Amino acid sequence: AIAPNGAEIRSSGAVFGEAGTGVAELRGLEPRTTYELTTDLGTTGSPDLVPGPVGSFRTFPTAGSTEPVTLVSTSCLQRGRMIGGRPLENFRHVSDTVPDLDLFMFLGDTIYSDVPLGLGFNGIGYGGDVDLYRREYSQALSDPDAHEFLSKSASLFMFDDHEIVNDYAEGEGTDRFKAGAKVWNEFVGGVNPDSNLTGTAFHYTFSIGNAEGFVFDTRTKRDHAQGVIVGREQLDDVIAWLIDTNNRRPNAFKFLVSPVGFSRNANIADGNWNCGCPDCITKDEAAASGVQCVNELDELLGFIVASGVKNVVMVSGDAHKASVFELEPGLFEISASPLDALASVPWGNDVDTVLYEEGSLNSVFAVYKVDDEAVNVFIYGSPANVLIPTCAILFGTLFFELVFLLICMRCRDDHMPFSGILAVGGILVFGAISIAMCAIALPLAGRDGDFEQPQFTFRIDAA
Repeated sequence: AIAPNGAEIRSSGAVFGEAGTGVAELRGLEPRTTYELTTDLGTTGSPDLVPGPVGSFRTFPTAGSTEPVTLVSTSCLQRGRMIGGRPLENFRHVSDTVPDLDLFMFLGDTIYSDVPLGLGFNGIGYGGDVDLYRREYSQALSDPDAHEFLSKSASLFMFDDHEIVNDYAEGEGTDRFKAGAKVWNEFVGGVNPDSNLTGTAFHYTFSIGNAEGFVFDTRTKRDHAQGVIVGREQLDDVIAWLIDTNNRRPNAFKFLVSPVGFSRNANIADGNWNCGCPDCITKDEAAASGVQCVNELDELLGFIVASGVKNVVMVSGDAHKASVFELEPGLFEISASPLDALASVPWGNDVDTVLYEEGSLNSVFAVYKVDDEAVNVFIYGSPANVLIPTCAILFGTLFFELVFLLICMRCRDDHMPFSGILAVGGILVFGAISIAMCAIALPLAGRDGDFEQPQFTFRIDAA
């Protein structure tokens, strides 16, 4: 690493494993300094080195300072998997929109191992096949825009379900969890801070400027039958962390960061931080059904309110929409996703107060400008690119269904000429419609999104 004054700091090196990835540690860096990064690559036991990838990074402010910092959160990189992949230009939109970025928080679904190319390998998803997971990460992270962004941005990661399979809740003992978590750690998780917390979950903490953060792992201990989302050890850790952080830095903003949403407005029984009862949504319904439902969110929010911990900000991803909820008086959740995937729809419930909720954006990220007085939140988003997979899925599926139907009719009909004409005519007409619609959609879908102005702004003042 080369500082602006020409000073060099060298790492002792990194050993690249089977995935072709490694982590090198640099010590003695100056705070709030931009370094150019160069690498030399070689083979163990050989003195010969060749120039490797280059990049740059800016270090954090001095620990414990209240110097203003800028954070970004988002999640979900489906990257047009339904039609075979698409460049991740939305990374470029983040860097263009937030030139003063200090920390990028990516909160899960780095890959979609189950949509749809993962289907058919060891059941649903990639099972325990680490090579298939590695292929997915290599393809996603070698995208030019993703590579350019991540080579210059301090980043933290957490995994969610699609790194393994949709709505995964089978614990840490399965082959597919072990393989999925292993490869996630090889490609992105290895840069996270070492966790000094208890248990075997992947949760960890971070500190930058006037922001302290606790990042939850909502998959490793998840048990829908028992209503467990993070588990007892992780709850104890976050409560102890809140107490300690509030004692050390009462005026700092304490970010509780979760891959899945906190809001009780979610109308999905086994998602978010809901109680997890497979056949019910609310805690009362779970109790009435005889299912033991431990609502961890109630405990967490109850502790924050009762203990008087100040300046807590909840951050989440996963929902494929942009939202701001008030969970308790003065306690807000900002949810921003996806960075690149199909948008979802607003939940529409009113357990938590809705300050903002938008489901038409399929590229979303939230910006947090943190100083000693407030967190200023800016939510950016665009519907760009959503028409590509929509067009391909809708018209492509209907087209093949029509072909299949007409061929079957032809096979069953003794009047072969009439059925043949009908089949060919239907294929030509519907095929022409599909091509025309896609031709109209592609130029619109390929355009750069409108990220010049935020979709929503919000200010959280220090208590």
